[in-house]
Amino acid sequence: MTIGKTGFIPIFFIILILISACATDKDVISYKNTNLPIETDTRSIENDKKPELSTDEILDLRIESIINDMSLDEKIGQLFIISVRNSYNGSRMLHADNYMKEIIEKYKPGGLILFSVNFSDPIQTRDLIRDTQALSRIPMFMAVDEEGGIVARLGNSERMSVTKLPPAAVIGRTGNTEYARIAARVISEELKAFGFNMNMAPVADVNTNSKNPIIGNRTYSSTPYEAGVMVAAVTETMAEENMISVLKHFPGHGDSSTDTHKGDVILNHNIERLEKIEFIPFRMGIEAGADVVMTAHIKVPAVTGSDMPATMSPVLLQDILRKNLGFEGIIITDAMDMGAIKQYWSADEAAVNALKAGIDIILIPASIYDAVRGIKSALNSGELSMERIDQSLRRILKVKLKHGLFLEGISGAENILSKIGSKEHRDLIDQIPR
Repeated sequence: MTIGKTGFIPIFFIILILISACATDKDVISYKNTNLPIETDTRSIENDKKPELSTDEILDLRIESIINDMSLDEKIGQLFIISVRNSYNGSRMLHADNYMKEIIEKYKPGGLILFSVNFSDPIQTRDLIRDTQALSRIPMFMAVDEEGGIVARLGNSERMSVTKLPPAAVIGRTGNTEYARIAARVISEELKAFGFNMNMAPVADVNTNSKNPIIGNRTYSSTPYEAGVMVAAVTETMAEENMISVLKHFPGHGDSSTDTHKGDVILNHNIERLEKIEFIPFRMGIEAGADVVMTAHIKVPAVTGSDMPATMSPVLLQDILRKNLGFEGIIITDAMDMGAIKQYWSADEAAVNALKAGIDIILIPASIYDAVRGIKSALNSGELSMERIDQSLRRILKVKLKHGLFLEGISGAENILSKIGSKEHRDLIDQIPR
């Protein structure tokens, strides 16, 4: 069934509530944060309020209720998705040990992103996610980069047993969006079995530079519209599977010849070029219902009129992404420990600059301690306002509520080994012509 774009969120939200009310699936283990003093089920609000309230109004009330109950540390923590790759002694972070507990209790992050170093086997990974979620009062985004092809933290590890997806370019060359939907459906089902609720995909860049050192076959096409239809198909399918999608890397990383992991990347494109090429897949993904857009740390001085990267540019984030492209969801940075950022700004400066520009979530700050300290200092000085923080919180909580994190907080399938890498999934992926 196809749902019109303008009605998607309310209808989807109602469906989630109904599913939650009658769910009997024994394969999925759910948790609720019983120490939450606030109500964790929106059905009670629906019953208490007058029937003339719309679903959007009920959702807004729920969001404000959560925000009003949050401490300052919790509010700031929601603005971060962090990685915890190692424990006290440098050993791999494979279990929610005391060090993980200290990190979650101290910084109260809005999310956690896992990497290959965090994976030993499927059951260990499911338990790591489940146990870490249990440490947080507010359910966290649990994220991973699982694009397929070269960027597949789970798929490229034989010990994880997940279905391996081909690169986006292979799918794009078929010209058949059904293959994109199949891949998105398969990987979303398997990620949910682990307890992930966010996939850092799809890549919405257009591969227009053969010398690009970082994007390459991670993109669906070198033609904007062909890339866009694939991005839209993946975005819609992820939404159907209740997996949070992330379009990346705005305003478009496909024509770069250098790597933001290592240092500066400058594009000399004007706004006309961006609208004609780079913006098209992002626009199509946004119209398809994307939850999150990730920024690239690239500089576009002809558009911004400054030497600031997109991650810190109010022109690109507010004037273009919000107003021109109509994106109302979460704007997240690319990892802030990359060379294009940390070589020029300290962690506290980078965090404050990003928030001032319009960022909602800071991904992997170079130092979470310094970034949090910088935000608190900016609030004390008036450089940032609490209203600005609350704007981002509303977007973050809306996505968390939309995807049922408060209602169910899915933490993985009990019989995970039968859910991942199944013959059914492998057969589906094998249909895609190489």
